[in-house]
Amino acid sequence: MRNITQILEQERLKKQLDFKKASQDTKIPIEQLENLEKGNWQKFSSDAYLQGVLQKYALYLGLDSEKIGKYLKREIKEQQVKFIRISDYQDSSPRFSINWTIYALIILVLGFFGLQLFISWQKPLLKLKQIPSSVVVNKALLIKGQTEKGVLLYLNEEPIYQDEQGNFAETLYFKTIGERKIELKAIGVNGKEQILNFNIRVKRQR
Repeated sequence: MRNITQILEQERLKKQLDFKKASQDTKIPIEQLENLEKGNWQKFSSDAYLQGVLQKYALYLGLDSEKIGKYLKREIKEQQVKFIRISDYQDSSPRFSINWTIYALIILVLGFFGLQLFISWQKPLLKLKQIPSSVVVNKALLIKGQTEKGVLLYLNEEPIYQDEQGNFAETLYFKTIGERKIELKAIGVNGKEQILNFNIRVKRQR
């Protein structure tokens, strides 16, 4: 049975795509694409973020993202993957007398890790420009906003893409009248989600 890495690589090569082209189209960093095709699951910050990136890439390659997601869960369970952030900081200082310089260094280090911890718990930025409360049937509804680089975006569970500055724009059309629920979801690199829900009333054309 083929594993996920083989499926992704074979499908990409079949379409004659290189990582640079795939990264430009999907806005997924080349390093993450390489980790997907090598099965380096532990390189991702969380299970949720890995699932989102893989689903986005699978859809881009024309694969069944739901089936790929199930394969991923199986492989993570079999390999007992642990998503752990590894710090490069190690305290290897020799013995020395405590002075104000060392106190300042300690405060800086603690402040840095405190900031990193704070960021790791932050939900991703998700700003939405004003949207009308109603729209005429079969008329375009433009949804525009801004998020952060590297964030995965979904509009009603369908992936949408942002540019290098984090700006995104997507158009929706409604064929029937009535109330419609719209959900916009962003998944940050730390796995945290930001969700915006709103309703649109679809009216008859006068």
